[in-house]
Amino acid sequence: MINYVSKSEWLSLSGDVRKVLKEAFKMKEDEAIQVRDDSVISDGMSADALIAGFTIESMQKYTGKSAEDFHYLWMQTVEKASNLQAVAAVEEAPAAPTPEKAPKSPKAPKAQAKKKPTK
Repeated sequence: MINYVSKSEWLSLSGDVRKVLKEAFKMKEDEAIQVRDDSVISDGMSADALIAGFTIESMQKYTGKSAEDFHYLWMQTVEKASNLQAVAAVEEAPAAPTPEKAPKSPKAPKAQAKKKPTK
């Protein structure tokens, strides 16, 4: 059983989730960023950095789970990072404008009733 995060699995995450995880696990980019034909080949994280960064112990600490299963912890880690990223996106979104009272338009003059001629 493979107990590490592969580069392809890592790169399948959104850039925002990867950013949350890099910060949470204090991971530093240790290789060049590579893009080929509009596809990210490397975001700067080497396979060694991913193996060292995502251990059972580090994911237990991050998720607060005591499980020993690497894949379960990885899924919990990604879920937590995704939720944090979603909350951050909502907090960063511009606030919806508050509806302002429309200015009152000036009242049109009342139409005067025609007076009947008197005889």
